[in-house]
Amino acid sequence: DLVSEVPLGTVASKYNCNRGQLQSLQQSASTYAGMVTVFCRRLGWHNMELLLSQYQTRLSFGVQRELIDLVRVSLLNATRARALYAQGLCTVAEVARAPFADVEKALRNAVPFKR
Repeated sequence: DLVSEVPLGTVASKYNCNRGQLQSLQQSASTYAGMVTVFCRRLGWHNMELLLSQYQTRLSFGVQRELIDLVRVSLLNATRARALYAQGLCTVAEVARAPFADVEKALRNAVPFKR
């Protein structure tokens, strides 16, 4: 559910656990995927390594595959990355080249700023 971008609170309610437990489990799963990725690299299983390394990022940030590039930006979470993607800014390079007004509009629509 988390890698399908279901909100943390919804997933916690669905599985009857608190948010802290869920976040801990999410981090542990991401760490485990990272360890298995290194294991695959050492065995020369490059296709499996690539698959697991992408899944590790998805687990860590709770995003679908198309947002992996965007969540590399330190201030972007899943919600903000999804808003940029919906605006047609699908990669970090596209965000960097985009007019400031387009990026601002996408981020403002993602989560309204509070005064």
